[in-house]
Amino acid sequence: MVYVNKALERKENKMSRPAVAPKCEICETERAIIFAPDCGRYPSEGVPNNWKFLCKKCNTQEYFIFISDYYQNQRQTSDWVQHLSDKNWFDIIDFGDMLMRYQHDWEAAREF
Repeated sequence: MVYVNKALERKENKMSRPAVAPKCEICETERAIIFAPDCGRYPSEGVPNNWKFLCKKCNTQEYFIFISDYYQNQRQTSDWVQHLSDKNWFDIIDFGDMLMRYQHDWEAAREF
């Protein structure tokens, strides 16, 4: 019983800590606030997307998504995925890989 209480206490402590957003994948110093395809000024069909999470300073893309808009609520996230899926240049696998990296960095930041 003591073990279970300790585990719950650790979980509650983690949950009560303020969330720290992952750092930009380019400069690795500023907080990431944008999801953007790293494929030239504007994405086009046949060009790899190479999605990254970036700070405002490192973003050079004309097409980007504010992370706060993407995660505003479930409907907003769903709307963004639908919107992106309608683009002939969008690579869902590359976007998903970027989301997994972002989630991993988010969870790692919460560990400290």
